Amino acid sequence: MYCPATRAFQVRVVDNTNQEIICIKRCSHEIIVESPLGTVIGSVAQQCSFSRVLYALKDATDNVVLKIVGPGCLCDGPYTCCCEDKFILLGNDGVSEIGSIHKKYRGFIAGALTSADSFTINVPMDLDVRMKAVALDAVFLINCTHFAEPNRRRARQY
Repeated sequence: MYCPATRAFQVRVVDNTNQEIICIKRCSHEIIVESPLGTVIGSVAQQCSFSRVLYALKDATDNVVLKIVGPGCLCDGPYTCCCEDKFILLGNDGVSEIGSIHKKYRGFIAGALTSADSFTINVPMDLDVRMKAVALDAVFLINCTHFAEPNRRRARQY
C-alpha cells in the first residue's frame, strides 16, 4: 500500500489473552479497520469539503453508514481559546446527530508542555459493534489529520 508523506501507521489491539482483535491501518486520509486480521469490517475516509471537516464511516461493503462533521474552526496548541473541538457523529440519514467526538482542552500549561491529546467519544448503545469499532478508530484519523501532523507539530517545537 503506497502512502504519501503522511503519518502512516498500523495499530494492533489485543485482548487480555494477547489475541489480536482489531487491526487499524492508516494511509493518508483513510483508516481501514480489520477484525480479525485480514477481514475488513469498515473504514473511515476524509471527504472533500469547503466549509467543514467531513468523514465518511463505511461498512465492510464500502457503503457509507455514518458521517462525522467537524467544527467550523479547530483549536489546538498552548494558545487556544479554551475550547473543546466537537466532531458530530451523524446517522445514516446524514442529518440526525447520534453521537460525538470531543477533543478535550488540556489547559494552558499542559498545552505548552506536552503534545498529548485527550478525546471522548459518545455513540448509541444499539449501534452495531463493528461500526462502534470504526467510530472509535475515527478518533485516530481525526487526531492525525488535524492535531498531530508533522507540519503542525514542527511549529510547536520549543
